[in-house]
Amino acid sequence: MEHAREAGRLLAERHRSDSREPDPSVTLVNYAESPRAGGWTLRASLVRMAQPEPVLVASVLELVRRLDAVLHHVRTPLAKVTVECDRALTLASAATPTEPYPDTRTAELARLVAEARDDGHAVIDAYMAVTELSAEEQGALGLFSVALEFDQLADELALWAPTAPAPPPVDTVRTTVTRAKSMLDELGVPVEQPGADHFVGVPSPDELHPERQATTARARRYGDHR
Repeated sequence: MEHAREAGRLLAERHRSDSREPDPSVTLVNYAESPRAGGWTLRASLVRMAQPEPVLVASVLELVRRLDAVLHHVRTPLAKVTVECDRALTLASAATPTEPYPDTRTAELARLVAEARDDGHAVIDAYMAVTELSAEEQGALGLFSVALEFDQLADELALWAPTAPAPPPVDTVRTTVTRAKSMLDELGVPVEQPGADHFVGVPSPDELHPERQATTARARRYGDHR
């Protein structure tokens, strides 16, 4: 746990002294459209996978729509705090990025919480002892934990897509669907209404289960899904 606390502190110190211009093409908020290996995006890979696995792909897209409907509320405020982030972030590399790219500080904090697993609450506590997060940022942490699930899936599908009609990584996709659905349900993210072209009563992130908005509790919930 001490290692996690130190990593959270170092990440906050780095973020506090940094500022970058947003790049919508690479931010985690845009996980479904960001290009991966060979230029493949998550959506493009899913189009190819829909040929052999239409039902499974439909399940993924339903969850993507659920997540994006809520993330839409925080795209602009989160982008205002863009820093140098690390795609290969680990507890050991919190102070110095090894694969730098510009993104919101909340996205990188979510990556570190994921790396810390059961000690994610210690990361957040240490981070917020150095620098405060806005209400939008705190509310988005849980959403970004789901986005990371799809982000990892996008990387794997981008490697598969050029090899089609080779069998797609069905087991990986099913695991992602199970995890993402459980996490969205627990966060209280609305389900798309059958036959509707929109979500009814979509809340902003800070309205999702207010009694669960304590950052330490959110980190523990994420660790339970890893």
